[in-house]
Formats: sequence, structure tokens, C-alpha cells
Amino acid sequence: MKRIKAIYIVMIVTSLSIISGSLYYILGGFDPVRIYFFGGTTRTVIGREYILPDDNKYFQQQMDIAKADLSAGNLKGMLTAVIYRDENLQDSIRYFIGASQDSIKGVARIPAGFDYRQYRTEKIYKIFITQSDWIRPTPESIEEMMLIKSIEEGEVLKPYTFELYYQDGSFSVEKWIQH
Repeated sequence: MKRIKAIYIVMIVTSLSIISGSLYYILGGFDPVRIYFFGGTTRTVIGREYILPDDNKYFQQQMDIAKADLSAGNLKGMLTAVIYRDENLQDSIRYFIGASQDSIKGVARIPAGFDYRQYRTEKIYKIFITQSDWIRPTPESIEEMMLIKSIEEGEVLKPYTFELYYQDGSFSVEKWIQH
């Protein structure tokens, strides 16, 4: 009888291990998180500025509004969040959320209620995130990885981060280098 119980326990543990590993694989857990280096670019972002509490709920609400603006045709481009880490804002974060354009020349007019900002850099560190929300690295760990890479290479990072959101649900995080 004890032997049958032991066999059942082994079968259950084996089954749970296979299921857990499969779920982890499906959610993208085995996708590597690598920092890529890209040359310089100029990016124009049309959107709105927010100072929000350091709580993902408020950020997500503003991202949903920007997605709705893109769907309605009020904005054109790729959904983008520029995140400024300002030490003067203790429990808040400053965001500029909207849509990226290749240049301001491609925009016939800036829609009412929106602003535009143009950013330039010579070098970019970029990480592509394909994992599900449940298992992806935290924003803090991503930023730490990029900070370590910049220190190793003797580079100074600009005080903001770009998050670019793609149609397939993945996104990329960029830190730009001071020239």
C-alpha cells in the first residue's frame, strides 16, 4: 500500500513539474533578457504630461487613454511612455505618454490638448520584453541592468526612459546616452 502511495506522489509531482515548466515556457520565461546597443536617433513624441503617484494603477489608466486616442485616430504612431525619474518628486513620477513619430515633419498638425517633445541621442541601450506580465523582470531590475551596462562602458544615461509598446503585446525599454 505504501508503495502505491509513493508511486502516486511521484506521478503527481512529475505531472506538476511538467505543467509548471510548460506554463513558464508559454509565458516566455525562457526568453533571454539582453541589452542591445543601437546608434543614435531623433524621436518625436506627441502626447500629454502627467505627474502620477508611484502606483502602476494610475500609469495604466493613462496608458489606456493613450491607446484609446490611437484607436480613435487622434494620435498616429507607436504607443510610447517617457518616464522621468525626478528625485524632487518623492512619491510621484513624471510621465509623457502618447505616440512616437519618426519626426515632427510627418505630423500635419498637433491635435488639440496634446504637446510634442523631440528627443535626440547618439547611442541607445534597448531591451525587448516578450514575457508575460506575470514573469517579466520588474522595471527596477531592467533599469538596474542598463545602469550597470552603462557604468561598465563608461557612459552616462539621460534622466529618462522610453517604453515603446508593440501591437503583439510586447514592448521595449530604452535608456539613452548623454553625448
